[in-house]
Amino acid sequence: WPLLRQRAHTSFRVSLHNDCSTRPKHTSRRGLGPHYAALLHRGFMIQLFLIGIGTGNPDHLTGAANRAIADVDLFLIPQKGVGKSDLADLRMQIIANIRSDAQTAVFDMPTRDPALPYLERVDDWHDKIAVLWTQTMAQHPDATRVALLVWGDPSLYDSTLRIAARLTPQPKVTVVPGITAVQALTA
Repeated sequence: WPLLRQRAHTSFRVSLHNDCSTRPKHTSRRGLGPHYAALLHRGFMIQLFLIGIGTGNPDHLTGAANRAIADVDLFLIPQKGVGKSDLADLRMQIIANIRSDAQTAVFDMPTRDPALPYLERVDDWHDKIAVLWTQTMAQHPDATRVALLVWGDPSLYDSTLRIAARLTPQPKVTVVPGITAVQALTA
């Protein structure tokens, strides 16, 4: 229950921090430079969709996920390395099944620093990912509706909400629930 309570608090915090005067304490502006300025200049018009894609089976996407994918300007696609390229490929296939004109931006995921203690390592890793998301969005100034396809349901498992809470400026975050493995198993 404490973990669930923490996740609920994180989700709540994401929806609360939509103005530039308030930002979570752990958020870092490290490495943003002109990218941060470009996004700040655009104001808070970015809407970030975290779209749950369940197990990745296109037949398991919800109607809400299909509608969100059809309506997004830009998809951020994390590349997790050579051995995991099939994860990015599957995301691209899901997008292509719904729309042929989709604009995508692939970025390389950073690695965790094994020299740091675990909690500090994860915190630093989340900061780096938030910087990459911000830089990638800044490179596409016309995209105001941006999405990430997230395995399972973004509100239940994944650090995506915690990373989204670190974005500066804070976009409006919309979570589109996905079908979890447990739901698929019991269906």
